[in-house]
Amino acid sequence: MHKQLIATWLFLFTLLAEAQPSTEVFLFDISDDLTLSNPVNVSANEGYDNQPSFTANGELLYTSFRKGNTDLMKYDIISGQRIYLTETPAGEYSPTQMPSGESLSTITLEQNGRQLLWKYPLAKAGKGEELVPFLKIGYHTWLNEDELFAFVLGPHPTLQWIKLSSLRSEIIAEDIGRSLHIIPNTSLLSYVKKMDDQWVIRQYNPKTDAAVDLTTTQPEVEDMCWYDENTLLMGKGSTLYSWTAVEGWKQVVDLSDWELTGITRMAVSRDQKKLAIVVNDPK
Repeated sequence: MHKQLIATWLFLFTLLAEAQPSTEVFLFDISDDLTLSNPVNVSANEGYDNQPSFTANGELLYTSFRKGNTDLMKYDIISGQRIYLTETPAGEYSPTQMPSGESLSTITLEQNGRQLLWKYPLAKAGKGEELVPFLKIGYHTWLNEDELFAFVLGPHPTLQWIKLSSLRSEIIAEDIGRSLHIIPNTSLLSYVKKMDDQWVIRQYNPKTDAAVDLTTTQPEVEDMCWYDENTLLMGKGSTLYSWTAVEGWKQVVDLSDWELTGITRMAVSRDQKKLAIVVNDPK
């Protein structure tokens, strides 16, 4: 019976990995006026390549599909070299450099169905360890070295504020989207609140425990990123939009000029010179 159960989990795990959509991570140059140029397919890989984020020194991290599983990839923008950071029987997602700079955190989906936040060295072939063993986390972002915000799975996904030193968490909101970001140059969090009639982007202040609505999202879109502390980026189909409190939403560029569509997750480099965008595999 035990062997049969393990075999069933392995089968389901493989199905889950193979069911992910075929996507690619494209890297663009981005200017101060949000003009995009020089698109490069940095993943160039069959299957699911997704969830990009930048390190402080400008390297790009993302999830990459290989051999029926997902591992973590690091892409050197200058050399174009790709390095796998993990090679495990589990699936790793959402690689994020931790505030210390020496490690990354990732969502690990184990073969037995456990889905937890793990930590790995940012260098290749390091040994991982569990960070938060008591919550089924889907997405996360760091406030500081001890605190993070997480999208916790459940019937109504919750936004939770977690403190590692005490291993305690606090529910901040329910029915949220997967896109969590610390707004650049602030300690404020942005997240998407999903309501029946509309989805809104909210700003949460941890110091005052207060949230305010910034704007509605593009229709039924939950993926976004910040270009700077005043400017949001969000895509729908092949169109990339920007938002500021002064100008509201406006179209930035149509990626169909490069025969790209299906914009989902995005990330901006710390120096604001590079934009990573996940799109449908153009093949």
